[in-house]
Amino acid sequence: MKILSIVPRILGDNAFSKRIWNIARIFNSLGHEVHLVQFTRKSSWDRRNGNYYKFNDGIHDVILNLSYTTHLRHLKELCRDKYDLVYGNTHTGTFLSLLLKLRRTHLISDMHGDPTEEFLLRNNARWPRISFKFLIHNFIDIMNRRFSDKIVCVSKKMIKYLNEEKGVSQEKMVYVTNGVNLEFFKPSDAGNVSELRERFGLEDRLVFGYIGGIQKYQGLENFIDVARRTSNRKIAFLIVGGNNKQIVKENNIIFVPRVTRTQVPLYYSVSDILVLPRSSHPATEVAAPTKFAEYVAMNKPVLVTNVEMQQLL
Repeated sequence: MKILSIVPRILGDNAFSKRIWNIARIFNSLGHEVHLVQFTRKSSWDRRNGNYYKFNDGIHDVILNLSYTTHLRHLKELCRDKYDLVYGNTHTGTFLSLLLKLRRTHLISDMHGDPTEEFLLRNNARWPRISFKFLIHNFIDIMNRRFSDKIVCVSKKMIKYLNEEKGVSQEKMVYVTNGVNLEFFKPSDAGNVSELRERFGLEDRLVFGYIGGIQKYQGLENFIDVARRTSNRKIAFLIVGGNNKQIVKENNIIFVPRVTRTQVPLYYSVSDILVLPRSSHPATEVAAPTKFAEYVAMNKPVLVTNVEMQQLL
């Protein structure tokens, strides 16, 4: 079988990219021919200086330094190849694949969340419902649900939500949860942990840790607000990720720039309690954060907010 996997942005050293690569690798290991196409603006590619996350395992991957206005032209070229299956990664990846439906190619949409609710969450208000950008997000969502042959959902709550709120049939959806590599996400060497704790001045302190992205749905601002209102010197807060270029210490908070994925288990191990501070919102209630599975794999206590976690698993 010849499979085309569409990615709406350049892959990086993160959980999002790892999931996409692993799915492509699974298809490849089953004997299928996999073409992985990554769309990116030329400006984004230039900032990377040609660096991107890659596995040398036989998957045919293509980086397209194109503006979004040329995506349609390129997909027209792809239509000339006879793909048996197109795998649309996220909403944009699926939407960029819709043209291939003209060849009656089967299309799978790998859905991680609701694009319209995520848009509303990012904008902190209900007014975007009448904005042009919101209408575009809603149009993409409708087209994807209408023309996808199968929709991969990462939570049972998402299946229920799409069925009850948007009329998607149960038969069209399949539940594929996020996974975690237990050989990779495991407690780090005690000596390395002690060395890093000493470096940050965390000896004999209870450390609440967050390692990850700073997207609005992560709720990181809630965690930072609580940390700034905590004056107990025996408690420290470790926040890894974000846009800062160097380590910054603010009272009992330590902000660490983004680290490589290979370093993530070490920073998990430095923390005594791992925090998932997402706020309650329809956008977060249908998602299933990879971070939660990673936290649990580290054999650490996990502090979560009330986002109906019991319905995500």
